Amino acid sequence: MDKRHQREADDIVRGWELMDPRDAWKHATDDEARANGDDRGVPPVDSFDAFERGDAGEADHDETIEPAVIEPLETIDPADWDGQKPPERQWIIRNMIPLGEAGLLNGHGGAGKTLLGCQIAVGVNMQTDCLGFAVEHGGPVLLYSPEEREEELHRRLVVIVESRGKRLGDLKGFRIYCPPPTETMLTTVGRDGLVKPTMTMLRLEKTIETLRPVLVTIDHISIAFGGSEIDRSIVGQNVGFMKRMAGLCGSAVLGFQHVSYAGLNSDEGSSGSTQWHNAARARMWLRSVKDDEASELRELVIKKQNYGKDGQRHLLRWQKPGLFVPVGTPSLVERASEEAKVDSAYLDCLRAVETQGRRVGPYTGRSYAPAIFESMPQARGCKARVLAAAQERLFASGKIEVTTIGPKSRQVTIIKRKEA
Repeated sequence: MDKRHQREADDIVRGWELMDPRDAWKHATDDEARANGDDRGVPPVDSFDAFERGDAGEADHDETIEPAVIEPLETIDPADWDGQKPPERQWIIRNMIPLGEAGLLNGHGGAGKTLLGCQIAVGVNMQTDCLGFAVEHGGPVLLYSPEEREEELHRRLVVIVESRGKRLGDLKGFRIYCPPPTETMLTTVGRDGLVKPTMTMLRLEKTIETLRPVLVTIDHISIAFGGSEIDRSIVGQNVGFMKRMAGLCGSAVLGFQHVSYAGLNSDEGSSGSTQWHNAARARMWLRSVKDDEASELRELVIKKQNYGKDGQRHLLRWQKPGLFVPVGTPSLVERASEEAKVDSAYLDCLRAVETQGRRVGPYTGRSYAPAIFESMPQARGCKARVLAAAQERLFASGKIEVTTIGPKSRQVTIIKRKEA
């Protein structure tokens, strides 16, 4: 090969090496394409971009893609509400946890968010007081706990229910799910910046629809929701998924969240983007009391309440074996002593009515034991509500029982002492 032909050959090789691979098809012949296993030959399109879009061969088809039909939004006309009474707002705990909404419980690591959340859950499930607050709407609860394991929750719940004179068997509709460490995420973020639900989220939503809990807790946010906590768009979408869970059956969804250093220093008790605070309908902050040398005091601050007054502060004290109590309430030892006195008064009343040949029953009505006992001297001034709590404790301890007397046509259920 002479020098001229060698230069021409080198130019061709260099040209192919520098060529955009998308343009390579322009230099192929039909025979070359068939030799490579492509019997279509040269793509019948004007550019490789068109071929990537799938335009190749469209000329051979009569089908056309119909444009998507865009429907208008389904709007609400307030005139339709004319003459209707607005629905009453519902609460789990008034001015703290609104029903059917998404809220947050903030606190630094070790502050006691999980313990406080468990105490709230037990109070809601038993529909009794919770840390001195009245539970207005109780029922089933669901704890989604990717942070705490089953064994730890078992230990905490035993302490909580026993402090109420109850057993774990008294919890009805109380459910816990501790996901495997690799399946904790409820959402992920795609390349387009959109937050999408994971299979765990879809299963959780199905569980909510099945159990219909009044309260759902998520412990905690950073383990459960994907994306950056400082990205407003991502945060807004994640809170949107919390609201979606709340809307499935009107549950309150309470997410636990750590406090950042900036949140501690600013006295806001927040973390990440301000969108967490803005998007949630309620937010509480559990923080340590600075001058508490024993590290037993906590302050529960209502930082946001869209439907009530915020800024309220409630002082709590941690006490052994692991429980928060409102400051000013008796300790567990003092409370046990007081309950023992009421239990003794109840038994004295029951012994007296049995001696008199009278009958009292466990159900509200004319023969309801606590209501009858309240006016008896043996009650030593105890009210019916206090005696009713004593009755439950005595049933649980096996010191009293119910029995049925009378003919089948007129049977009556009464309470009697077991030793009688």
